[in-house]
Amino acid sequence: MAPEVVFLFPGLGSYRHGALHQASQEFAVVGQVLAEIDDALALPSAESLSRFVFDGDVTETQELLQAANYACSVATAKVLLECGVEPDVLVGHSFGEMAAMAIAGAVSIGDGAKVVRHRVTALRDWAGAGGMLAIGADLEAIGHLVGLARARKLVVACRNAPQQTVLSGPNDELAAVESIATALGLPVSSLAPPFPSHHPMMTPVIDVFLDLASDVVRRPFGRTVYSPMHGRFYGLEEDPVARFAEGVRLPVGFVDAVRLLHAQGARKFVETAVSRALVRSVGETVPGVELHAPLANPDTEVDALRAVIAALGGTRAAAPGGRPAVQPAAGPPRPAPQPVVEPLLEPEAPRGLEARPAPEPPREPTVEPSGRQDVVLKLRTLYAAALGYPVDLVTEEAQLEGDLGVDSLKQTALLNRALEDNGVRIDPRGVPIWQYGTVGHIADYVVDRRSTG
Repeated sequence: MAPEVVFLFPGLGSYRHGALHQASQEFAVVGQVLAEIDDALALPSAESLSRFVFDGDVTETQELLQAANYACSVATAKVLLECGVEPDVLVGHSFGEMAAMAIAGAVSIGDGAKVVRHRVTALRDWAGAGGMLAIGADLEAIGHLVGLARARKLVVACRNAPQQTVLSGPNDELAAVESIATALGLPVSSLAPPFPSHHPMMTPVIDVFLDLASDVVRRPFGRTVYSPMHGRFYGLEEDPVARFAEGVRLPVGFVDAVRLLHAQGARKFVETAVSRALVRSVGETVPGVELHAPLANPDTEVDALRAVIAALGGTRAAAPGGRPAVQPAAGPPRPAPQPVVEPLLEPEAPRGLEARPAPEPPREPTVEPSGRQDVVLKLRTLYAAALGYPVDLVTEEAQLEGDLGVDSLKQTALLNRALEDNGVRIDPRGVPIWQYGTVGHIADYVVDRRSTG
């Protein structure tokens, strides 16, 4: 059977304090996941994961932070599963692959948390050995940058979208590339890991990692997992811990994974964490996809989860949750939150054939932020004039790179002008343009910046 529904499990950085706070009141499985991780890690009540996630007054450590990142993805997936949403494929991005393996049943949820802890320990001595740099450019441009910088030890660590590439390697060579990219006006961002993840120089970590994780029970895979690090589907009897450990030296081919699954029929992608980074990357990589990010807004977790459940054919109600560890402060009642559902992008028509209009799929009602349509119209007019296209061609959903041919350098200049015209004062080099690949995405960013000042 062709895959249709894909659960995406993000890597590190896809977590914020307070995540799942609202969802925990509605879905009991959230608390069950956190409790299972607490038991596995033998955390005292004063340092429990629940207190760290909901309260935030527990001293932050890498072990707790990464366990929370892992727990967020696992708990979100468990909510959807309990409500009858069954994914056809699970895809983990780098660190997120352990959450995918836990949901696949290859390790228990508690043992997956142990693997996360062992990973922190195995990488501790590598802090400062190198780093990672995200650049808003395609592979051809990255090759020119690396050549200009004479950076012979850098490798492509991740390819997340057609216009987002991550380099890994020594800090001095990354600095040289960053300097050139900045001078050219390309968006550049240093990533959090203080080591060169997904680089061959990390190979010695693998044996250390596997020795630490010898206590983890391996199980057969109960669900289908596709690995962007290994570039294939996992077999039922593979060692999940060994495959995860090998990922510290292997590149993440997320673009290739998305294109392969899309070619096989995948059309619905759900990001199981607090950001929209992965679903945005999917939308910028392939056409005709439905994207969901239910935890993107902490105030709409419950409604957004229920919207995803309804959109993906869920049929059962989850067991009700209890009170979270920390109650929100008293105050006036909030207005009913709206579901967070990404737009459905229209598939491309076959070349040389007359396309028939596709029927509009049912979707949850949404409320447009105040003034958003005015922003969209201004942006469409701006981009049409700059590109010499009719305004009707520059639709809200058109991919700026794939459909309209806007390269990263031109996109930076146009984004700068778009922000200024809409009263948003920010250096565009600090904006990850690969996450805003359509006029609609840019309009959302403008509206968000206006509302937050």
